[in-house]
Amino acid sequence: MVSHETISISLAAICRVMIDSLGFQEKAARQSKVPSAYLMQLKRCMKNHLVNMK
Repeated sequence: MVSHETISISLAAICRVMIDSLGFQEKAARQSKVPSAYLMQLKRCMKNHLVNMK
């Protein structure tokens, strides 16, 4: 059985990858002048989740 700690570490790693990916998408959206409010909000949500997991 997988421990709770292992699951938390895996989720944290996934969050970090998603935050990095969202940062790249935000930059691309800014360069193409597309509103990136949704991406910024999602990234903020993921960062908050990551902090709350600690």
